[in-house]
Amino acid sequence: VNVTDNVTTAPATTVKVTRIVYVHNNESLTAAYTLFIMLAFVMIIFYAVHSKYYILKTTTWEAMSQGLSILLALVFFYAMKDVTDLIVKSHHRRSETSFGGDSLIEDDASQSAGGGGGSAPSTGMSAIAFTRMALGLAALQFAL
Repeated sequence: VNVTDNVTTAPATTVKVTRIVYVHNNESLTAAYTLFIMLAFVMIIFYAVHSKYYILKTTTWEAMSQGLSILLALVFFYAMKDVTDLIVKSHHRRSETSFGGDSLIEDDASQSAGGGGGSAPSTGMSAIAFTRMALGLAALQFAL
């Protein structure tokens, strides 16, 4: 933040003085710490991958491989969930509900009775979830 003050030094002489005021807030401090920790983590990984010790190299690559596998499994799961949700929503024009983070179609009777807020999933929702799992496993077997 720049702050400009008018300072009068002598009669008929005005000097503009600009001073810089630094404003620190929690968001900028948190961002700075996050960037610093991320940089330190990347440096540690770089050191471990290029270590002269074979066991450290192989363990590092295995850990990164397993972490990437978990990340890709989550991405694949949520992509399949969104695709099946889009398919169900395009074929059924009824009201929607949310059950356990799943936005699938539920019948109107359970909607009016307060369904979706902690109640058991309907048979249709269970069938769609099972079909989603079967498609995921089939895709996995096909990829292998």
